[in-house]
Amino acid sequence: MKLTTRFPRNAELALFALLFLVFFYFFSFAVYDLGWYPREEGTYLEMAIRVGRGDLPHRDFEDSTTGGVHFFHSVVVEALSGWTGVQKWKEVTPGEFETVSETMGQSILSGRLVLLAVSALTSLVGLLVLRRCLSAAMSFLVIFVCAFWGPGSYLVPTPGWYGVLTALCGLYLLLRYSETRQIGWLFASGIAAGAGIFFHLGYGLLQVLAAVLFLFYLDSERSDAPGEVKQAGPAWGFKSAVLVSVQLLLLYFLAKERQLDLLAYFMLGPVALSAGWLYLEWGNPGSGARLRRLLGQLGIYAAAMVLTILPYLLPYLIRASLGPLWQEAVAGPFNALGKGIESPFEARDLLALAPANIFVLVLWVLHREKAPTWMIGLIVVSTAVGLFYALARCYEPASYRQTWSLFRLVLPEAVLVAAAILSLDAAGKVRWEGGTRRLLALAACFAGCFTWAQFPDVSGISFLYAFPFLLLLLAVLASGGITHLAEVTPQAARWFLTTAAVVWLAFFGLFAWAFVLNSDARHLAEEFVPRTHDDRLGLDRAPVFVTDEDCRIYEGIIRSVRVCSKPGDYVMAFPSCPEVFALSGRRNPFRTYQVPRKDELVYRAVVEAFEEQHVEVLVYNFRADVNRTLMKDAELMEYVRKRLPERSVYGDMVIYTAEEPWVLWAKRQPDYGAERARIKKRHWPWDPRIIIEPRFKSDSGIPLPPREEPGPVGSVIEKS
Repeated sequence: MKLTTRFPRNAELALFALLFLVFFYFFSFAVYDLGWYPREEGTYLEMAIRVGRGDLPHRDFEDSTTGGVHFFHSVVVEALSGWTGVQKWKEVTPGEFETVSETMGQSILSGRLVLLAVSALTSLVGLLVLRRCLSAAMSFLVIFVCAFWGPGSYLVPTPGWYGVLTALCGLYLLLRYSETRQIGWLFASGIAAGAGIFFHLGYGLLQVLAAVLFLFYLDSERSDAPGEVKQAGPAWGFKSAVLVSVQLLLLYFLAKERQLDLLAYFMLGPVALSAGWLYLEWGNPGSGARLRRLLGQLGIYAAAMVLTILPYLLPYLIRASLGPLWQEAVAGPFNALGKGIESPFEARDLLALAPANIFVLVLWVLHREKAPTWMIGLIVVSTAVGLFYALARCYEPASYRQTWSLFRLVLPEAVLVAAAILSLDAAGKVRWEGGTRRLLALAACFAGCFTWAQFPDVSGISFLYAFPFLLLLLAVLASGGITHLAEVTPQAARWFLTTAAVVWLAFFGLFAWAFVLNSDARHLAEEFVPRTHDDRLGLDRAPVFVTDEDCRIYEGIIRSVRVCSKPGDYVMAFPSCPEVFALSGRRNPFRTYQVPRKDELVYRAVVEAFEEQHVEVLVYNFRADVNRTLMKDAELMEYVRKRLPERSVYGDMVIYTAEEPWVLWAKRQPDYGAERARIKKRHWPWDPRIIIEPRFKSDSGIPLPPREEPGPVGSVIEKS
């Protein structure tokens, strides 16, 4: 199998695309209902439901994102409500029951399924990109490994995932433009950038910056037309002004904390690319026609981007709500950038780069000295043994952290290597084929810019958003490097180099399989915390496998809320527990999901909600309220206990009700029945319906009055 063989037929490409879709189908089937992140998933589901009711993000409820993902999810919820259903028993008259169907579109599964589907289609776009420099089999292996690092490892439909997926589409469209120079591809890439801003403002702007850098590179490709004077001209001045301004803006964000390690990590790639592009431009003809052509390309790209964003802004223009949108989605996050960021790196983490760097350096020296093939094979085999030994030790905290440091630190280093290769190619020291050279420049631009996807949240989750661009860049570097050596390297040596690339790719994939897919994403890169899936959560809006602790907490909380209120009623749940609204089908009387205030007074906001919305349930997340705002307000607590005297504690949340939930449940439920959700997987994904079956009270899905037993979770600790 040759690493750099191009696709001979479209049929081969279609075959591997179909093979990947089959794999991804079974992969999705295995992970779509495992684990959950209640705060995050509850937030996106609740906001999508509110948008479906006609609410506008930033105007009717607080949101730190652009809000585009909520519009998209509201369409998803509406679309899936027609083919996903729930069957329940309903009492028509005393003693008479019938089976009724309710919509299940408002479930956290709806966002998961659509995210997995979009991810699969975007992976096929990656296959189209990789086919420019890799064989069909190798391209398949790369996207196969990337799938383990993708949404399946953090299955939350965040704006970040959609920002990354639209950026990958924009990358492919720019590649097509570089191959054909047809304006339609450039216009389509601008549409992808507008869609990225629609989903995630920060990632959309990173996509725009990467596109501008690549257009600068295309304009700077050397021209050897006779009679042209090669000197610094207006194009060089324009590019210098733009690139220096961008670097200063990035430095402004990083300078707030004055951490040299973060400065080096985030600035290395952009500075290397900017310096390399200006070096290329210095040797180009200094004519004004080139600058006008470049400005025209940028204008077309910007026009497509603006035309894509305008429909999103229309509701805000009509309702005169651009002010809240600007303040919450742009000004607020912009002012907070760089404040309170903590570096995840230590000095010893630099040692994590040693194995990869030594491996590449030794291979380069052996090639330069024309070493025998058996020596290259010995290095490759030794590296493979060492990598899999390191993988076996990743269960140890120190090895786990070092491996994550390797993945993180290789990102800016790979961008630096790509910028150096392109500069050497321009100087005639090395020579890469034109198509591969442009693909390398494109991959380097996106990888360098999406290094900033980890800013200011330098966590394992944010690295997942940058990983697809890292893997693409490494694949292009490996392919181009082996192709460059093809003329002077023996066939056996080329086979060993190809094997080395496959070994490193396997290391990436196996680590993800063992330590990313099976890990609690909130602890990624810090420590390996395996996810546990003890039992299926007995809630129709969250039929997923979670821990026993989460089952006891959320089944108790949500069913208590449902028993003590009607669908569509207003209940209070704060701070930072929007999943209560999403899973119970109740409404939030406030604009915020934090501690509510009116005229800076919590008492006034809560009391008015009680009086105007007739609230009969209050859920208080005391762990999220570090200031204990509710508990410290004696007057407010007295009012709450007077209105809602019953108090129960479930984990980190306290629920106040007017009457004991178990008493109300006994009054309203049939003697023989309660419901507990159970998914029949054999129907998925053609008919993923949740079947609700009646059960006797002794085997009820709805918990009976809890026994007095030790342990704070799921037990009634205090009643008043």
